[in-house]
Amino acid sequence: MRPICCLIVSDIRLYREGLMHRLADHAGVTVVAGTSSVRTALEIARETPPDVVLLDVAVPDWISLPRELARESPAVRVVAFALYDSPQVVVQCAEAGVAGYVAREGGLDDLISAVEGAVRGEVFCSPSTAATLVRHVATLSVGAAAFDVAQILGAPMLTQRELQIVELIDQGLSNKEIAQQLHIETATVKNHVHNILDKLKVSRRAEAAAAVRQAIGKLGSQCFPERRLRT
Repeated sequence: MRPICCLIVSDIRLYREGLMHRLADHAGVTVVAGTSSVRTALEIARETPPDVVLLDVAVPDWISLPRELARESPAVRVVAFALYDSPQVVVQCAEAGVAGYVAREGGLDDLISAVEGAVRGEVFCSPSTAATLVRHVATLSVGAAAFDVAQILGAPMLTQRELQIVELIDQGLSNKEIAQQLHIETATVKNHVHNILDKLKVSRRAEAAAAVRQAIGKLGSQCFPERRLRT
């Protein structure tokens, strides 16, 4: 099999050239070029499309590169890497369609695995990155749940955090225990509970939990497979 052609994009020259030299020693990879800008990377990709673009997410306007390549050269895969991890960046990478994400704790072997996986049509990421994406998907699900519950209750929509707190109330946790589990202040939990009671027009925590539990029961367990509220 021919070597995998890679283009490296990083505005840190030492980092970019270091990667180029290290990857050059790997028999299965050929580095066709290295650049510090998204614009130059796109020009290179148009003239001589690489198999994989290794993209440093610290590069200005980095997010436009995978998006433009998806439009102009969909066969070119993008593997992102980061010196500093950020859940927001991880989600942006997934939304932009990158084929792999190597976090700061990753090594050269991880980068090569991501490159090889990208060529095979696989998506590579670390367990911590996968956990970030799972939490993001769960958050979206909770947001949808909040909207549906509000419709059934005929009340203002509970926020994602408020739904979390109602769920923990239903499990019998005190405000202090909820604060510890969510890593927030007890006073913050009290404020959320006050808002929940106000939105649902009830006076007691147990009544709030019962109202939301009943709404979720009406929606059907198939809509909320991950919810732990008792029905």
